[in-house]
Amino acid sequence: MTPENAWVYGILPFLTMALLVAGFVVAYRRRAASRRAALAQPRRPPEPPRPWWSSPWLWLGVGVVSILLAVFVWPWLFGFTFVAIPFMWVGRPRERPVDPRSNGHSHRDAGSFMPE
Repeated sequence: MTPENAWVYGILPFLTMALLVAGFVVAYRRRAASRRAALAQPRRPPEPPRPWWSSPWLWLGVGVVSILLAVFVWPWLFGFTFVAIPFMWVGRPRERPVDPRSNGHSHRDAGSFMPE
């Protein structure tokens, strides 16, 4: 190396750092833009209102009326028909719809393997 070219080795670390910083700035700005776009989308649509027949107060009232009718009016009709069937129907387990793109997880973040 000659003394005339020594300035190249003096500026080379700063040039390398400047190029790396520029690359990181571009990469992080793109990542931030995609993350903002992903967070701007609604997570899931709002749940529809419950239908009137799924109110627990309604079925509690139906159960009380059935018990009163069974005890005082139709004791032979009480059993399984008026009490057990409505409560089994109301208490059945329900599954929420799963977004097939989320692979069963609650949300899709920028770290997933799927494209945004």
